[in-house]
Amino acid sequence: MNTDWLFQEPIDLEHKQYVLLDYLQKVDKNLQDLKLYPNFQSLSLHLANINLLIDKGQYLTLSRVIKEADDEILLSDLVFNAIPRMSKEEYSEVFDICKFSNEKFKDYFNFAKSLWEIVNDSVLVKLKTGREYLQNQQGLFFIDIKGEKILYEYSIKKIKKNANESKCVIKRSGITNEKNYKDIISEIKKPLIKNLKDLVLNDQITIFEVIHSGDFPIKETTLPIAKRKVMNYTIQSQVIGNKNLTKKK
Repeated sequence: MNTDWLFQEPIDLEHKQYVLLDYLQKVDKNLQDLKLYPNFQSLSLHLANINLLIDKGQYLTLSRVIKEADDEILLSDLVFNAIPRMSKEEYSEVFDICKFSNEKFKDYFNFAKSLWEIVNDSVLVKLKTGREYLQNQQGLFFIDIKGEKILYEYSIKKIKKNANESKCVIKRSGITNEKNYKDIISEIKKPLIKNLKDLVLNDQITIFEVIHSGDFPIKETTLPIAKRKVMNYTIQSQVIGNKNLTKKK
């Protein structure tokens, strides 16, 4: 559902209630199935959009295409738009739609936020080796999925040029364990990480283990949280390392 859904014809409270409830019915099904993404950021955007309409008479759009289901929506992605020209009756109808929608979005957003907090507390990222290579912002992590250890490559990249915000990109490499992951790496034809084989064979790469409860969908919930935890661990370690270097100087 686009953020300009309120201005699409017909501008009618009853019609928009049906549109909203149809959207929320799908969101509710996903959240009941514990599928956090992309529902969490979609609800966040719609709630912010409704509040902006009520407070300032503007609405939000995005400056870039969200390519991955669990991409974060950043402040720098938001574009503030003036609402279209309309009659007084239509403006009044839009305001009534906003008042009706606000509470609905708020309820589902709070539900999604509670789910996020539960999942976040249940996922642990443990550094196995390669602390000295954290500055490279790339590496590997293992995660147990239905009794099998899956190996992923990860790389932390800027979302936009000349911006501080980053994202963690991952690629599944195969089923593995801590003893044979080097064999799997040697078979990868197009790795996510440049010179991956050499880095692994020379033990010059960071490796994490992701520990989780196993009660949540991997793709829509556990992996997105794991990616963020790997990225936060890496970035925080770099910040601490830079502070220590500054103190020594």
